[in-house]
Amino acid sequence: MRLTQSDGKTNMFVQRGRRSFQVAYHGLESMTAQPGSFEHWATERYCLYSQDLFGGLHRAEIHHRPWPLYSAETKITDQSFLNHWGIQGAPRSPMFSASIDVVVYPLECLGKPAP
Repeated sequence: MRLTQSDGKTNMFVQRGRRSFQVAYHGLESMTAQPGSFEHWATERYCLYSQDLFGGLHRAEIHHRPWPLYSAETKITDQSFLNHWGIQGAPRSPMFSASIDVVVYPLECLGKPAP
């Protein structure tokens, strides 16, 4: 993943094999995620899930204060990474948040792949 800044926008590029994702974005107006909304569901996650190189699944509990959210403007120039899973088009409700501090607890193994 590569992040760069130019003209007040963040440019992100991700590549995995032949698939890639490229977007430029910047925050607009401050917003509050209302309980029950998609925005609240998407930002109030308190578990991190990961898959290791051997296919094992892991989970870590995380704690953080609510994300300071902003509506965002995005310009996607390559989304072949997302097309693989049938995700197409512009985001319905793009949001932006600057970094916040989080506490991440140790990974817990959820299971290993079947032999």
